[in-house]
Amino acid sequence: MARTGDMIDLPVVLLVDDNASVRQSLIRALSFENFGVVAAANGGEALRGLGGNAIDVVLLDQDLGRESGWDTLAQLRQMQPGLPVIIMSARPERGPEHAIERVDALMEKPLDLPLLFQILGALAAQSHAKRLAAVPRSQRPNPVAVV
Repeated sequence: MARTGDMIDLPVVLLVDDNASVRQSLIRALSFENFGVVAAANGGEALRGLGGNAIDVVLLDQDLGRESGWDTLAQLRQMQPGLPVIIMSARPERGPEHAIERVDALMEKPLDLPLLFQILGALAAQSHAKRLAAVPRSQRPNPVAVV
């Protein structure tokens, strides 16, 4: 695991995308916009990232190569039911029946970055404030990127 910087007091995004160049570009953009980032290339890494870090919002690709982002979403929801999730998709399909009801936003690629940052900021603000209030400053974790 590699550190993406000192992110103790930043809202933290779990970024899940199987495309390394997309992942790296989004890590840079999110970091520039003052988000901490935990990055994962697949569903297994995402679940480990969620279990080992304090995450405020998930940015999840619908198509993770051999995996479905919708399947990963179901597993994430089992671990943390109230965690905000944004699904990214290069295709207009909306996923399995009723799956869209389990996400907070659906964004089509290529992403409109200003809109993404606005939505991420709004979703992360609520969960980040709750997370910081619940954990004493001396015990706050430092999220890391899984790349």
